[in-house]
Amino acid sequence: MLAEKPNNENSPKISFPKSATIGEVESSFKEFFSEHETSVDYLELDMSSCKFVEVATLMHIIALLKDRVLRRLETKIRLPHSKDVRDFFRVWEFPKAVHETTGKPFAYFVFEDDFKGYFGENQQGGSLKYANWIYLDSAVQRLLSDRFFAFISFYPVEIGADSRLAVDVSKRWQQPLIESVLKKLMVNRPQGQISSRIVYESIANAERHPCASIILTASILTQASTKNGDVRRHLTVVVWDDGASMVDTLKNTIVAGKPIIYSSVCDFDSSFILVRENDEGEELPSEVIGASFIPDISCDDQQIFLSTLLPGISCDITGVGWDVHPDLKTEKPDWVSPGMGLAVLINSVVEAFGGSVAFRTKNLFMNVSKNKQKEKTEKIPRYRAKVRLCDEVLPEFLGNMLTIRIPLQQS
Repeated sequence: MLAEKPNNENSPKISFPKSATIGEVESSFKEFFSEHETSVDYLELDMSSCKFVEVATLMHIIALLKDRVLRRLETKIRLPHSKDVRDFFRVWEFPKAVHETTGKPFAYFVFEDDFKGYFGENQQGGSLKYANWIYLDSAVQRLLSDRFFAFISFYPVEIGADSRLAVDVSKRWQQPLIESVLKKLMVNRPQGQISSRIVYESIANAERHPCASIILTASILTQASTKNGDVRRHLTVVVWDDGASMVDTLKNTIVAGKPIIYSSVCDFDSSFILVRENDEGEELPSEVIGASFIPDISCDDQQIFLSTLLPGISCDITGVGWDVHPDLKTEKPDWVSPGMGLAVLINSVVEAFGGSVAFRTKNLFMNVSKNKQKEKTEKIPRYRAKVRLCDEVLPEFLGNMLTIRIPLQQS
């Protein structure tokens, strides 16, 4: 059933900004929910003004739609006027991802006039457009035609069962065409780690979250011109699952008094400066968290959130159903043990590629990058983790979202 335009023009509505980055969109959410209950019966997501939309923003919208469907709340989407953005939705198969995640067709969420225009477009060959923020060459165009970067749904098996999901997903990134693109854009960097340490560990992490019924992943190669005329390019990979929060999972294990540290973990330098932020983005007093830190019941959620990244920390140190990528076994056999997955991922993204990793779950956001500030400590922490406690007016984020951002060869 197609959505009719409500008669009441004052219906609850979140207006998305022209540049719909995840940060700007969350600010719009905060502004709206500061005046409305999180359980508002009807909500319109007005994307009509959007000229640019991040992949992470679309993933956030999917998580919100799934949450509101589960709570039997109605949500409608006003589609962008920009054809570039509408075509971006098509190429990245956003409508399909919405359907597979919520169980409801895209038409259910879209106003009738938007729906007719959306599905009536591109009747002529060659009318599909790629937005100017998408990096393009002939090889990338072929990958886009094959929907390589599009939203893809996976369905995790029961923990402990034999699963090759992470291996199979990582193998997509070992295909000759994508490898040739990465080799061109990652000169003198170990592009093989994209599949074996980044994609693999992202999927393996999502698989192990309790109650996860679906895993979504999407990626994109973007480009943007700077004021001095340089072109900056990035690879972004986003993975989301609808399982229990990674914070709650570790906290519940600690409260239950179960062991969380693998006894034979390797000597792995994974020290952090934990920078807390309040809901206004103001930094609070920081602290150093070393690789040997073991969280206990006295820790707050921000400390527990960061602890999920520490080497050897695991909610299941028995390693039931646990495995690693074959390349990692060969290259770094000392890094092969339960609880090493996210530590390996952070090491690869930040150390090998100079990128960053962001996590979103529950009422928390964390961004991890290289620590470039000299702290007044005996040993300078390797990484900087900003952990923000989101405003209490916001609905809790459903599941866990991981966003990897890697700078590429500039021109």
